[in-house]
Amino acid sequence: MRLLAVEASQNGSYNLDRYRQVAQLGAELYVLNGEGTAEFWPIARYRWLGSRKIDDILDAAALWHAGIGFDGVLTFAESAIVATAAVAGA
Repeated sequence: MRLLAVEASQNGSYNLDRYRQVAQLGAELYVLNGEGTAEFWPIARYRWLGSRKIDDILDAAALWHAGIGFDGVLTFAESAIVATAAVAGA
């Protein structure tokens, strides 16, 4: 199962343990941060945009989904609930 985790702005390493747990449970986890740092998640499964604008996040998620084919979208960040819902809806 390929899952996309969304954060409009990376929350430091706060959610990193949760992402690792999802991956340990067998999901192929990808992380999309609007704003973030390069070393946050393995580079083949990570994107950071330098922007937390919803349109930028939607465009990046759609483009990535076209190549990967995600089975679901999630977030552990309260500040990304609206962005994650928009990504899932698109």
